[in-house]
This record gives sequence, C-alpha cells and structure tokens, in this order.
Amino acid sequence: MSNETFGTDLIERYLLARGRRYFRGQHDGEYFFILTVGHARLHVHIEVPPADQDTVKLRVTPANFYPATDRSRLMTIADRWNAEARRTRAVVYESCDQTRIGVVAEESYPLAPSMPFEEFTGLADNTIRSAVKLFADMTPGVEQTPARTWLRNAG
Repeated sequence: MSNETFGTDLIERYLLARGRRYFRGQHDGEYFFILTVGHARLHVHIEVPPADQDTVKLRVTPANFYPATDRSRLMTIADRWNAEARRTRAVVYESCDQTRIGVVAEESYPLAPSMPFEEFTGLADNTIRSAVKLFADMTPGVEQTPARTWLRNAG
C-alpha cells in the first residue's frame, strides 16, 4: 500500500468517524469540509500533497477574507501566535483582490503506514482546535457602546 493510499484511507476514516460531510478535491488525496463554530464558518482542507506523499497537510481558513486595512493587526496576532512555538502555524497572505487579505492555520504530519488511527485523529483534532482559537483571537472584539443615560424631562 502506498503512502498516498494509506493517507487517503486514514483521512476518509477520520472524516467518517467525526461524522463530517465532506467533499473530495480535484486531485486524489484532497478533502474539504466546512466547520461551523458559533456564527463563523471555517473551511478545513486535509490532503496528501501530490509532491510529498509522505505527509498529510491540514489547512484551515475562515470562509471570508479580511479587509486589507487589518493587515498589520493580523500580522501582529500571527507573529505572536507563531512565536509561542505552536505546531499549527498562522500565515497571512495576499489576495488577488487588493482590498482583501487571507489567513490560514496550517500543519503537516509525517505519514507512515504504522501511524495509529488514534494518533492521527488527535493531531487533526488539535490542529482544528488551534485554528478555531486562532480565528477567535483574530476576530475583532465587539465594541461596547456607551450606556446611555436617560434624563427625565423635568419641565
């Protein structure tokens, strides 16, 4: 069994075990599903890259791009995130639309036919949990509107 076949089987088994409705990508070994967290949607891609069939790559992106004006804020959060030596890396990238910017949380795992299924599910689940935390940190806080003081009309 090739690593690609092993990886594909492992990914499909994971998606079925998690009860995910998923889609296959253009190439063999590519899978995609949408994760809803609160009111946000995250796109989760899991694949055995054709150029490196000895790894499984997991990428998570928000459903929407951020305004390009948020670039410095997002870079600061991503740099801080990555400096904390997390396995899941945050990458801010340009969009073809100059008014938008993208962010991806990504991680790769070595793929060996001896990898236990439980180990893979733990790695994938941890990456997804990390991505959820990252994108929660990147969501600007809701500004509190000052409380209005209502005065009675005394006259």
